[in-house]
Amino acid sequence: MLRPLKSISVEILFRTLFCIVSIVFFGMCYYHHLYHREQLQLFQLTLPYLSEHLTSQGGLAVYLGEFFTQFFRIQFVGAIIITSFLIFLQQATKKLLISISGKEISAIISFIPSLGYWTLLTQQFYYFSGLIGLLISLIGTVYYVKIKNAKLRSVAGLLMIPGIYWLTGGAFLVFTSIVIIAELLLFFKKNNEKSSRIHAGILAVYLAVAVLIPLFVRKFLMVDTILQSYLSQAYYAIRIFFPLPLILVFASVPALVLLQAIVPDKLSVKQAWTVNSLSFAAATILFVSGLSFFPDFRREKEIVYENLAYNEKWEQIISKAEKEQPSSQSSLVIINLALAKTGQLSSKMFHFDQHENSLFLAYERKGMTPFAASEPFYHLGLINFAQMFAMESVESTPDPIFPSRSFRRIAETFLINEQKANATKYLSYLSRTLFYRKWSRTQLDYLDAGETLDKDKVLRQKKELSPGYDFFYNHQQMDIALRYLLITNPENRLAFEYLMAYYLLKKDFDGFLQNIRLVNELKYDKMPLVYQEAIAYILTRLPETPPQLQNFTLDQAVINNIKSYANLFSTDRNDTLKLKKEFGKTYWFYLHYK
Repeated sequence: MLRPLKSISVEILFRTLFCIVSIVFFGMCYYHHLYHREQLQLFQLTLPYLSEHLTSQGGLAVYLGEFFTQFFRIQFVGAIIITSFLIFLQQATKKLLISISGKEISAIISFIPSLGYWTLLTQQFYYFSGLIGLLISLIGTVYYVKIKNAKLRSVAGLLMIPGIYWLTGGAFLVFTSIVIIAELLLFFKKNNEKSSRIHAGILAVYLAVAVLIPLFVRKFLMVDTILQSYLSQAYYAIRIFFPLPLILVFASVPALVLLQAIVPDKLSVKQAWTVNSLSFAAATILFVSGLSFFPDFRREKEIVYENLAYNEKWEQIISKAEKEQPSSQSSLVIINLALAKTGQLSSKMFHFDQHENSLFLAYERKGMTPFAASEPFYHLGLINFAQMFAMESVESTPDPIFPSRSFRRIAETFLINEQKANATKYLSYLSRTLFYRKWSRTQLDYLDAGETLDKDKVLRQKKELSPGYDFFYNHQQMDIALRYLLITNPENRLAFEYLMAYYLLKKDFDGFLQNIRLVNELKYDKMPLVYQEAIAYILTRLPETPPQLQNFTLDQAVINNIKSYANLFSTDRNDTLKLKKEFGKTYWFYLHYK
């Protein structure tokens, strides 16, 4: 037997290390994924919402998962919640192994299911409710194996299999498999009283109940696929799959039970040290492998920008982008919006790695529409386009759960368009949540008083920016929408800078020249730097100054820079690195090399 003092000290050390790593990882390195999870659900604090969940298999696990997930929006709170439940899972695993085997265990092996679920939760498709479901199943198993009387245990098993199935969904398979393994081990175990064993026929009944209950539910209570009848929606977002990593985590607990059964009852100090060392190595390999393959740090960087835009932290977006120079389209869309909102799009736009379609995300019918797609349209005043993308985010979710972020944006657009009935519908959902309640109830009060736009300054400003003409959405001709914004509101500087940026990214100098006059009408202190660079290039390609540019003068620094660029380009045009080092933040470099 392992020495208790040694076992406890190893367990405490590993648990402390596990907690520190988990909280730091989810609280700092992967926090925005957790915040994104909160935006993908709309948890309502009402009895009908609870009862709706309890009327389907796995509903309690789903309800509890959503309840705790709503707190993921608060940094470190989500990390603490996840870490706590992973430790609960470890403790349940440990108690289960000791209860079945009747002997001390290597403390570290009880962390293996928790390490497995830790890696799963780094991917968006695996639900936190799955961890809760597995935990409930193991707690039920611990309770079962502690019943000494065979008859009572038989009755408990027959009741608990359908009960745990209804509460947790697929985790009842873990309960059933462990119960059968535990009874078989008990049957073949020496020095055991016969009265504590249950008849082998009961195990067959257990198996039959586990197989037939989901089929009964599918036949008489709800219409669903056979797979989901057994598993429920508590574990994986794409309902037609039950992925191998999740199967392996589920199977790890019964496997540990079998492993513990073959470990000798008594171990020497040297053997105990060997077992602990091998357990530590296995747990470390599992952790490192999971960290290498599962977390999507590239996506984490993109979600950072989406979350900052959600909270309108424009300066933070620019500061972060200047440090890491992101190149993904969704990140650039948010960065350009932040530049425009802070009045820097026309001066610092090409400080970043721009692409032709870096202003808007195109409408695509594949995967979930990113939240970021709605942001530029909303802030420009293209409210119907913003509404379209927000609704598309709702419709394109891989599960039937409402995303709260999209619901709020849809409610805002209906308020701006003064469609009160539709706005009330979405606000009613939000009013039953914890974190959106105050805002939504305020808006509902405004609606009841008939003064929404009078009271809400932000919504009123968006209404003033909205175009006064109808036109079709065409992502390949966004200049049409931007021109309509300017026709309706000639003082919409945001729309003007987006229009000019659109032409420059498309290398459409005709469109640029047609609208350059608006620089004076919008009362700029001086010609923005990016426009000067475009004008300087245009003047090198024309024999005479076009009439649109005759009233503008260029800074001497811009004139000197384009001469230097032209000299370097004529001699070393193939030396991209050299040109990028000297002129990578100019429009000229974009013009020739993008």
